[in-house]
Amino acid sequence: PLDEGVDKWVAVFGGGSNNNVSSDTGSAVFVIDMEDGGKTIKVVDVADNNDPDSSPTTNFVINSVPSSLVPIIPENTTLANYNGALVYFADYEGKLWKLNLTDQGTLYDLQYIFDAKATKENERRVMFEVTASIDEGTNKLWLYYGTGDQQNLASITPTMQNQLYGIKDVNFPSFNTSITPLTIVDCFDTTNQTSCVTTADKAGWYANLDAREKTTAKAAIKSGVVYFNRYVPDNTN
Repeated sequence: PLDEGVDKWVAVFGGGSNNNVSSDTGSAVFVIDMEDGGKTIKVVDVADNNDPDSSPTTNFVINSVPSSLVPIIPENTTLANYNGALVYFADYEGKLWKLNLTDQGTLYDLQYIFDAKATKENERRVMFEVTASIDEGTNKLWLYYGTGDQQNLASITPTMQNQLYGIKDVNFPSFNTSITPLTIVDCFDTTNQTSCVTTADKAGWYANLDAREKTTAKAAIKSGVVYFNRYVPDNTN
């Protein structure tokens, strides 16, 4: 819905990869009018953690939004008590966002949910869409994704530390732009665990991948199990 409360068909997509050159290109989400020749309705800027006015200022990762966006609409779940869509995405730096395209709250607001703390050294990059699922036990919306630089698949840098994430949107179906973004300190560490039991006071879970390991696809969910592709490059092959 637009500001005047009239439903409108729109397309929503990220600015695409900018080859780590300039956050002035690609670090944004575009909302275009599908009923008026694809006219741009709104360009929503996505903050770059490498900007001088943000923190940290020295991660040396130029942000962009190369992944697809995932809308949660009332047709997806009865928990969505709004018209329109809440749109979820992870950017190149691994930051998880929620964009408000509903008739509740402020249209085009961004909620910064989680920060993967990407750096030049740990090589955490996200280029695939997040996977969303409702937990039947708690009726909470969860977002799953992992990191891995698709433009440097053969990298075997010893400082690399990719991760997998399952992050709970504690505000869904509401919207709260005033919260502090979560990090792994707010999550349960499932690394080398045989089960993933996340207590109610935790915002989600994470797992450190093995040395040189990275994800190479979006997560998949089947019958209460989430699956990730895991790849380790071999410099001899």
